[in-house]
Amino acid sequence: MPLLDHHCCVIGICAGKPPGTVFLAAIERLTSLLEAAQASGQFLEAQQDHSQGKFAYLAWGFSHGGGRKKPQNLNKPRSKNFALVEGLMRDDAFRMLANHVSSIFETWALKFYSYYQENKRAICTHYPLLEPNWPGSVFTAIVLNLKPQTVTYWHKDFINLPFGWCSVTALGSFDPTRGGHLILWNLGLVIEFPPGFTILVPSAAIEHSNVAIGKDEKRCFITQYTAGALLCWADHGMKTEEEFMEGLSREEREGVAAQDAQRWRFGLSLLLTMEELLLLGLVHK
Repeated sequence: MPLLDHHCCVIGICAGKPPGTVFLAAIERLTSLLEAAQASGQFLEAQQDHSQGKFAYLAWGFSHGGGRKKPQNLNKPRSKNFALVEGLMRDDAFRMLANHVSSIFETWALKFYSYYQENKRAICTHYPLLEPNWPGSVFTAIVLNLKPQTVTYWHKDFINLPFGWCSVTALGSFDPTRGGHLILWNLGLVIEFPPGFTILVPSAAIEHSNVAIGKDEKRCFITQYTAGALLCWADHGMKTEEEFMEGLSREEREGVAAQDAQRWRFGLSLLLTMEELLLLGLVHK
């Protein structure tokens, strides 16, 4: 089910899960893997109580921003949970989920998908030591949000590209008609979010949170995203904004500032309308 604005542009997608037992088995496998990771992982206090909620998390892939001076891998070999996360990422269930989510993104937001893919490829070529998630994934990072009852605070994901999409996949065993809903506050929407389902939204632009679940139920989720700072880095010729600006004249800097002020228009240009999707044959009536 697409989320549409008043121009009938697709600004997000509530995707179900593929039919059949193969994907269902992968979802069950992911749920058990995250439960085991919660039990065996070593977490700092800051990793268990943060801006998104009171739950531990594990990350993989690469990102930029948040104090990083250049694109870096999120998990380093000397970190306490490196071996744990590295082992998880080798599991075929994660690969299947990543391919599924990227396929959804490509279908409903082809321009966004291409923008992400082209920049990911360029960044990885420039920095060959970066660890992409999987060849079939368009996103550069994945976060495993653990704990038996993962519920987020009301928040925005400011590390994400402001007009970009990230994916959220729900896992666990809970009654989705009674709890676990995704609330998109700016849109006034409360969306049922069953285990195994994926939703893609511009999480840096829309405030969102989750409804609590029953005390005996379990819920965790997986997010995939690409940091906005990564794409800014690529747009600046693999340089920080400061380094990029240093080589420009005053007139050129003014031109860049004017262009940046209109960057939101570029973001809107990447959205597809339902009519365009039908004409491209990406969706059908």
